[in-house]
Parts: sequence; C-alpha cells; structure tokens
Amino acid sequence: MTKPNLETLKQARQLVQAVTPLQGDCGLVCGGRCCQPGGEDTPLGMVLFPGEEQLLSACPGYEFSQANWRLGDAPAVLVACAGHCRRETRPLACRIFPLAIYLDEPMHLKLILDPAARFICPLCASGLGGLQTAFRQAVAACAKRLVQDPVQRDFIYALSRRMDQLRQDPFYRLAP
Repeated sequence: MTKPNLETLKQARQLVQAVTPLQGDCGLVCGGRCCQPGGEDTPLGMVLFPGEEQLLSACPGYEFSQANWRLGDAPAVLVACAGHCRRETRPLACRIFPLAIYLDEPMHLKLILDPAARFICPLCASGLGGLQTAFRQAVAACAKRLVQDPVQRDFIYALSRRMDQLRQDPFYRLAP
C-alpha cells in the first residue's frame, strides 16, 4: 500500500488552520455537535484523511474508531474529541466542515456541503453562500493541494462515492 505524502497533508491542513465558516468558533452555534463521539453501535466523528491518524495519535483528547462503512478496501477511521480539542490539532475534516472535498466521476474537483452535515450543522441551511468567502477559498486551496498526492486523491474519490451513496439514500434526501 502506498503511503500518503505527510508534507502535502501538513501543507493542506495549514491552509485551513486559521479560517472558519463564520467569524469566530462556529461550534458555539450548535454546541459542538460535530465533535461528539458515537456509541459502540454507531461510531460517529470526523473521517480522517490518510496519514492523519499518525499525526493525531500523539495529541491528547481524541477518540479513534472504525466506521461501519468502508472507503475502498478498509473501514473508514473516525475521530471525535467530545468538544475539547486544541484547535490547532483539529483533523482536516473538522477544519473544512461543513464543506466536503468532492471529485466527480470525470475527476473534477468541487466543494460541496457534506451530506451528513445536514443533520448536525445549522450552517447548512444557508448553503455555501452563508459561509465566509475566505473560508471557502482556503478550503478550495486545500483541496487543490491534497489532490496532488495520489493517495489523497484516491481517498477523496472514494469518499466522494460514499457521499453519492448518502445523497441517494431516502433518509438523507428527506433530511431538513
């Protein structure tokens, strides 16, 4: 198995270190719902990009679990912090939430609202336009950096297919 380029991952993470969807901590709007771990039957959390488990394993306060769904050949790895992380160590999925990096079938890069965010993030109600422009621009730069690494590009493609499945699920289509 090919390993991700950790320098590319670190650079991508840095691009979205200082931006947020709103001015200030958007977790205060919803009580940090995206930070809450699930239970044994339904693990919740933010998906880790390839190499992030290695970067975060030394950081205190994170709870790692395997998702009950797969990305490629392996279960997705999730992380939750119960709302008590050091913001500078946040995983990439937290830094870009409620956006998701998406590769369509012809491999065109897009930013979309994460389909799962609809259930927990009140910012989704206003669509992409409700998010700060600087945040959207930084996430776009992060996405462009990530897809330069074949491992990250393959991961994003697999994650995009997972999002396609979610968007076809009647449960997700009926969500507010």
